[in-house]
Amino acid sequence: MGGGPAHEDQAVDPDLRSRDIGADHRGHYSAGADSGAAPTVSATRNRSLVGTGVAQQDGTEDLRSGIERQDEMKRDRAVVRQESVQVFLARRRRRIFLNVAASVATSLFVLVACSATHNQSGQSNNPQQATAIDWTPVEQALGKSGAVQPGDVYKVSLPRSDLQVTVGGVQVKAPLALGSWVAFKKAGNMTMVMGDLVLTEDEVTPVLSKLQQCGVEQTALHNHVLHESPRVMYMHISAMGDAVRIAKAIHDALALSKTPFAAPRCC
Repeated sequence: MGGGPAHEDQAVDPDLRSRDIGADHRGHYSAGADSGAAPTVSATRNRSLVGTGVAQQDGTEDLRSGIERQDEMKRDRAVVRQESVQVFLARRRRRIFLNVAASVATSLFVLVACSATHNQSGQSNNPQQATAIDWTPVEQALGKSGAVQPGDVYKVSLPRSDLQVTVGGVQVKAPLALGSWVAFKKAGNMTMVMGDLVLTEDEVTPVLSKLQQCGVEQTALHNHVLHESPRVMYMHISAMGDAVRIAKAIHDALALSKTPFAAPRCC
């Protein structure tokens, strides 16, 4: 039959056909690469690997830069800490120096004071200085006698026995809180005078004006008692100079008040 040979030519071995198809496919991919067509799978994979390597390199550089910045910050903090320590030590040394200087100055002051006290005690033992001071002219100028206190201080008491002062219905005794006084102390060729004068409110202005006219200073004016009736003021005075002149000035000022100069009578 004439159709037999044609049928035999079409019967091809399946294995050979598969190998031919694979060859055709390989030829197709190779032709595409040579003609500039779409990249093959192998080329795409290689390109991805290259990109990954570049990214890893960039990450390594960023990490290195971060570490360097951290090291620089640590160095800056160390420098700041060292400067703070130096400032603290400098301040501490200065405080120690000031404390030592103050201690030395105090010691010198104490030594000088002790030396002065020793010299004064030595002078007081001198027979010429041992002579008692005659305060009679002062008594006469002031109008009231006094008594010598420890330390060669001559004190004259002037209690306001004329005042009837009450606090909450209780009468205040003159020796308790109504005692005026004046004290005299020799200081070389002059005399230092201090005192505390008890005055009613209406006596303050005339007494103060007279004392200022005569050169006697007022160092304080205040109350010693609260809620008393009548109101009582206390005037502290101070003066330096001739004892008789100062005593006369105090007498003339207190003469403008009702301060009694005579000794109070015993009941």
